[in-house]
Amino acid sequence: MKTQNNISTHGTSISMSESNDEPDDDHYYINNRKTKPGIACSRCGALHDNGSWTWNALPENIEHDVCPTCTRIDNNNPAGRVIIRGNYFSNHKDDIMQLIDTISKSELSDYPLERLMEMKNGSEETELTTTGIHLARRIGYALQLAYDGELSSKQSGDDHIIVYWTKND
Repeated sequence: MKTQNNISTHGTSISMSESNDEPDDDHYYINNRKTKPGIACSRCGALHDNGSWTWNALPENIEHDVCPTCTRIDNNNPAGRVIIRGNYFSNHKDDIMQLIDTISKSELSDYPLERLMEMKNGSEETELTTTGIHLARRIGYALQLAYDGELSSKQSGDDHIIVYWTKND
């Protein structure tokens, strides 16, 4: 069941659409829950320990595998998308990209599974893809708080989201 949430920040209403449906059969999500502790990603060096992925120091002689995020990147299967629309982006691209870079580095330092994947510039919009829904959401909220505009999202299950941010000069 989909629900519509309206959030107010600094007098601006943010419309968020969320789904209460059960997660779909996303094997990245399912495989992460089945990963045994004490595994390090052979690609990025993240460590699966005590039920979550961290950047903690790796113990000696640890077993290696590929983490769900590196697999998601290899398969080009993002969990999050941020769609940026309006001429404000093209007129303030450097500042906005600096904000997005700061948010993505901050998120990555605490959460190894939340990474920025790709940025595609189109004639009408720019699309960012992320490996997790939380980074996509956080980027959208940061854009809204810093620059106002219109923010909305559509979520599918627990592991896919599209965040829309639009602003014109």
